[in-house]
Amino acid sequence: VLKYLEIWGTLSLSISIDILNEIKKLMPEEKNTQVNKTDQKNSQSSISTTPEVPREFIDPLTCNLMTVPVILPSGIIIDRSTLEKCINEDRLWARTPKDPFTQKPFTSVTQPVVAQQLKT
Repeated sequence: VLKYLEIWGTLSLSISIDILNEIKKLMPEEKNTQVNKTDQKNSQSSISTTPEVPREFIDPLTCNLMTVPVILPSGIIIDRSTLEKCINEDRLWARTPKDPFTQKPFTSVTQPVVAQQLKT
């Protein structure tokens, strides 16, 4: 049984104002009051001026805009920096680098490749 859960993070600037307001309603009141009012105003103004980004350009693990998208052997596309973090974490624990979704190790045949279709 889960008795306590704490989620750390910041709200993405790529979400709509409606979703942002719904999330803020769900947050405990003491967390809302800790937010600096100037930061809140700045984030809301940048949200309203940020164009809607298509989902295929968003990293499914970090929910950030991908700068160098790579296709994993599983067919899922993530950002190269995210993949490098996963590989570094594997090496830290003396594990062979693997696909973060299927946990299958990379081989000479199954390697991530740059997603050229998203770069053009």
